[in-house]
Amino acid sequence: MKVIKAISKRVISVAYLSVNKFILMKNISFKKEELISISTRFNLDRKASIVLGNKNGTRRNVEFSVSNEGEIIIGDNCFFNNNCMIVSHKRITIGNGCSFGPNVMVYDHDHDFRAENGLKSNKFKTTEISIGNNVWIGANSVILRGTVIEDDCVIAAGSIVKGHIKSGHILITEKNQKLIKI
Repeated sequence: MKVIKAISKRVISVAYLSVNKFILMKNISFKKEELISISTRFNLDRKASIVLGNKNGTRRNVEFSVSNEGEIIIGDNCFFNNNCMIVSHKRITIGNGCSFGPNVMVYDHDHDFRAENGLKSNKFKTTEISIGNNVWIGANSVILRGTVIEDDCVIAAGSIVKGHIKSGHILITEKNQKLIKI
């Protein structure tokens, strides 16, 4: 019974991604072994793209949103828990074997509030985000533009991350952020 359930989930997932790609004309590339929830949303502008590696999975209400000519590139064996949001105006790259806790937000852009007419101008500052292999990002964390998280890192729940986290570290959020070498 478990095998039948697992196979049916994969078939539904591939069908869902195929509908997004072919019928809705979205620039999504994926492998046939994805386990994407049907509540996952893909919002892409015409020139934007999403590349999914192999054997990725999502839970409920995950959203991938790409504007302009931006792109999201995700490696193999990544998992996005409930309510994650990955939003790109430029480029977000996620390596292999990454896990995202519930409510993780990743944004490669900020509103340019100094632009003429402020927020109403709808202008953005963008800087690429790179997340390495085997990274675990805890629940309710926010990854901001320009962040680089190298391989084998853990980002504690509730963290706000901007900057460069070197390989093999745990980022602990307290009154002051601490990096601990694993």
